[in-house]
Amino acid sequence: MKLMNIELKTPTGRELINFVFISAILIAAVKLLFINNVVSMDNAMSLACGFTGGVLASIHGVSIKRHGFPAVILISIAGVILLFLARLFMGS
Repeated sequence: MKLMNIELKTPTGRELINFVFISAILIAAVKLLFINNVVSMDNAMSLACGFTGGVLASIHGVSIKRHGFPAVILISIAGVILLFLARLFMGS
């Protein structure tokens, strides 16, 4: 599928497993920041969703180095959608 002149590829099973592990590590790091009162809950959710959106976009072949500004827009959209869903299901 092509979106904003960027060809999105279907990730392999190994890439999806890597996505889960990388996202879990990033979310755990953000949770540590929250527990140690470095960031607030809203900032922690934004960080976690932004990281996860970036990793999600990268496993679909989106690269800022190769695609430039359209990739930034797609990664930002992925992060915002994840943040919206997180806030919707967490009730904040």
